[in-house]
Amino acid sequence: MIAFPGSLISNLLCQNPGVYYIKAMDDFRNAIFCTDFIKQLPQTGGPFIVLIFFICLHINYAAAADNHPKPGKTPDRIVTVGTDHDYPPFEYVDEQGSAQGFNIDLLKSIAETMGLTLKITTGPWKEIRSALENGQVNMVSGMYYSPERNMNVDFSVPFIQVHLSMFTRDDSGFHKISELKNKEIIVQTGDIMHDYVLSTQITPKIIEVDNTLDGIRLLASGKHDAALLPNLQGQYFLRKYDITNIRAVQPVIIGQKYCFAVTEGDRELIDMLDQGLSILKASGKYREIREHWFGVLEGTNYPLHYRTVLGILLCLILMLLISWFWTWTLRRLVRKKTRQLADELSERKQAEKEKEALEERLRQVHKMEAIGTLAAGIAHDFNNILSAIVGYAQLARQETDSESRAYKDMTAVLESADRAKKLIRQILTYSRGTKQEQQAEHLSFLIKGGMQLLKTSLPANVEIITDLQAKTDLILANATQIHQILINLVINSAHAIGLNQGRIEIRLRNIELTQKTVSVPPLMPGTYVELTLTDTGHGIDKSIQERIFDPFFTTKQRGQGTGMGLSLVHGIVKDHGGQIQVKSRLNQGTSFHIIFPVYTGAQVEIDAPAPIMGGSERILFIDDEKDVVDVWERILTSLGYQVTASESPRTAMDLFQQSPEKFDVIITDLDMPQINGLSLIRAVKDIRPDIRIIVHSGIKTREYEQGAADLDITCFLQKPVSIEKMTQALQK
Repeated sequence: MIAFPGSLISNLLCQNPGVYYIKAMDDFRNAIFCTDFIKQLPQTGGPFIVLIFFICLHINYAAAADNHPKPGKTPDRIVTVGTDHDYPPFEYVDEQGSAQGFNIDLLKSIAETMGLTLKITTGPWKEIRSALENGQVNMVSGMYYSPERNMNVDFSVPFIQVHLSMFTRDDSGFHKISELKNKEIIVQTGDIMHDYVLSTQITPKIIEVDNTLDGIRLLASGKHDAALLPNLQGQYFLRKYDITNIRAVQPVIIGQKYCFAVTEGDRELIDMLDQGLSILKASGKYREIREHWFGVLEGTNYPLHYRTVLGILLCLILMLLISWFWTWTLRRLVRKKTRQLADELSERKQAEKEKEALEERLRQVHKMEAIGTLAAGIAHDFNNILSAIVGYAQLARQETDSESRAYKDMTAVLESADRAKKLIRQILTYSRGTKQEQQAEHLSFLIKGGMQLLKTSLPANVEIITDLQAKTDLILANATQIHQILINLVINSAHAIGLNQGRIEIRLRNIELTQKTVSVPPLMPGTYVELTLTDTGHGIDKSIQERIFDPFFTTKQRGQGTGMGLSLVHGIVKDHGGQIQVKSRLNQGTSFHIIFPVYTGAQVEIDAPAPIMGGSERILFIDDEKDVVDVWERILTSLGYQVTASESPRTAMDLFQQSPEKFDVIITDLDMPQINGLSLIRAVKDIRPDIRIIVHSGIKTREYEQGAADLDITCFLQKPVSIEKMTQALQK
C-alpha cells in the first residue's frame, strides 16, 4: 500500500475545512514528490490512487464547508488590536489617521468572515508589543515568530513568509552578515532583527530606530554600516522614495514566519484567525489582498482561475508521467530479469573459476610479502655485519704500507664487501618491487657484472657464450634492475635445459627502428641496442606464449616458482622505455629479444674519491651492535673527532638530556631496542632543534621515509659506509 503521511490523513478527515484544507494540500504536495512515494507507485496502481485522493479531498471539503457556520451566524466578539503605526506596507497610519496596510486589510477580511468586531489601536512597535505581553490588547496584527516570543504570547499559523535581509550602501564593501562583526548595525527597536543581533552578539554597536524608514534614511545618508530589515519593506521604501545608493545584499533569515499574535492562552481567538485565514486562501481573497500590496515587489501573478487550470493540467501531466514511468520501469525490470536468468549459469561458473584464480594469486602475494619481510630483516642484519667488516678492514688498511701485500688484501676485502652490499640492495629491490633511479650505463659492462653474480648459480652442464660487440651500448638504466633481467632469464633458460647438455648465448647488437618498423606505439624511431638471450632448452608451447608475462603465471610444479619472474622482467623493460619479445619452438629452444633506446644525453662524470678529512666535532654515536660501535669509535677518534659511543639508546638519551650542549652531531641507527631511532631523533630535536643528525642504518624503511620528512635530518647513510662518505657527511 501507499503510505500517506499521518498529518495528511488527519487533515483530510478533519471537520474544520477552513483551517485544514490548505494544510492537507501542502501535506499532499510534500507526499507526492517524496522518493518513497514515487517508488511505491509502480507496485500499487499509483496514478489511480492519486486521482481518487483528489476527488475525496474536494468532496470532503465541500461537505464540511456546507456544515460550517456562515459569517454572521456566530455572535460578534470585540477584539482589541495593536498595530505598529509606521511599518509599511504591512501596517501603518495614513494621512487621515486610519490604519492601513497588508496586515490590516487581511485582518479586516478575516473579521468579516468570522464575525469579529475589531477595535484597532496604533502606536510605536515597542509600546504595541509591551501592551500585548501585558494583556492590554487582545492581539497584534503582525509579529515575527520565534521560540523566545512564543513563551509570552501565542501565534497563529503564518500568513506570509518574510525574507529579512541585510541592506548596505553600494560603496560599503560588505557582502555577508559575518563581515559586520563589531560594526554599527541599524535595527528597529523590539523587531525580530533586534532580537537576532542581541542573541548572536555579532556587535555591541546596535543603532535602534523607531521605524524602518528612519533606518533606511540613516543608512542612505552615509551613517552607520548596515541595516537589518524585512526585504519587502526595505524594497518598498527604496522604490517609494527613489533611493538608489542602497541595496539588499543577502537574506539573513530566510522565510521568517510572520503571524498574528494573541495574548497567551487565548486559543479561541487563535482558532478563529486560523480558520478565517484558511477560508480566505481557499476563496482567493488572500491572493487578491497580497497582490494589491506586494504585486509590484513580488511580481505579477496570473488570475486565480488561470492558476487553477494550470494546476489541474500539471496534476494530469504528473499522473501521465507517473503512469509512463511505472510502465517503463516494469518493462525494464522484466528485460533485466530475463537477461539475468539467461546469464546466471555462465556467470556462476566463471565466478568460480575466477575465485580459484584469485585465491591462488592471493597465496602468491602473501608468499611474496613474507619473502620481502624476510629479505628486509636479513639485509638489516647482514649490513650490520658488513659494517663491522668494512670498518675494521679500513682501519687495517690505513695502518699498512700501500705497497704491501696486506694493503692489497684489505683492498680486495673492501671490494668484496662492496659487491656484497650491492647484492643486498638487489635482493631488497627484487623482494619489494621498488622503483629505482636510472643513470647512463654501458649495457655490456652491466651484463659482465651480472654474469659474475651468476657463475656460482649455474650447473656445469650449461655453457655460456657471450658476444657483446655492439658499437653503441650506452643506455639510461638502473644497474640492479638490469641484473634482475639477466638473472631471471638465465635461470629460466638453465631450468629449461635441465640435466641435458646445453648452452645459453647472450648477444648485443645495434638496430635502427624507422617509422615503418616500429611495432609498438610507445617506441619511437631511432637507434636501439638489442639484447638477445637464446637457449637450447625444451621451448615454450605457442598456446601459452602470450601469457608468460602475466603475474603469477607459471608452468612449473608447485613449490618450484612463483610465476613472478618474467612479469618482473616485462615491467623493468617497460620502465626503461624498451620492448621484450619471445620466440620459441617446442624442443628447439627459446629466444628473448629485448631492445633499449640508446642514450644520447650527457654522461654523469664519476667523481674522484674524496680525501678523508678529520675534524674536532663532538659526536654522540649510537648503535646497538657492539662491533659497529667499537670500529666507528676508533675510526672517528683517529680522525680527531671527540666521540661518545653507546650501545644503549636509552643511556645515550640520558647523556644528551644531561648535557645537550655537549654534542655537535648525533650519529644513530634506526632499528634498536628500548627506543627506536625515529623516536630518539624526535626527543633530541625537541631539546635542541639545531643539532645535526646523521642516520646510519642497515636499511631505509618505509616508516623512516614517512616519519623523517619533518625532522630536518642531515643525511641518511646505509651500512656499510666508507670512511670517505662518513667524513663527507660530517663536513656538511
